[in-house]
Amino acid sequence: MSEPIESEDPGFWISLRDSLLRPKAFFASLNPMGPWGTALLFAVLTTLIAAIGMALDDYLFPQKGNALFEALPWYWDLFDWPIYLVLEFLYLFWFHQILKWRGGTAYPYRASFRAYCYTGAATVFYLIPVAGMWIALAWGFFLIFYSLKTLQKTTWTRVITSWLIANAVLGLGLFLLIFAAGYFRHYFS
Repeated sequence: MSEPIESEDPGFWISLRDSLLRPKAFFASLNPMGPWGTALLFAVLTTLIAAIGMALDDYLFPQKGNALFEALPWYWDLFDWPIYLVLEFLYLFWFHQILKWRGGTAYPYRASFRAYCYTGAATVFYLIPVAGMWIALAWGFFLIFYSLKTLQKTTWTRVITSWLIANAVLGLGLFLLIFAAGYFRHYFS
């Protein structure tokens, strides 16, 4: 298979509109081996928009609460988004490795990275108070699976089962880590 020629991506607003409203045409025309920088900038900007939406939601509806982050003030959402972005890219690397192991990749990690960055468009739904997070989650899952299927030229089955395997292995690893920590704390303290 010949390598696609690196080309420029459409601007931010066009990418946002097309990845949200015309994902079939957008991801089919997206170059899997295009530039890293524009995709990363798109992900950073959409994640920042999501952080503003989460902060606004926490500020407008403080009674809604979140058991995990209840002690943190509403404006913390404006500062923790880079941590989430780094964790998302680490998870994506793991997911790409599982997809590759299952024979579901036609291109290297760059294609998965670009696909994932442009699925960040769904996070703008965070600007909708209360329900925005759930809309972003549902549309975001569809966009992630669809973009990886399209850019990596694979099947729905490979993408979804690779995602399930990646999460199951991470969950098992976390369980074993917690179990080992409890074991060592109990027997060695």
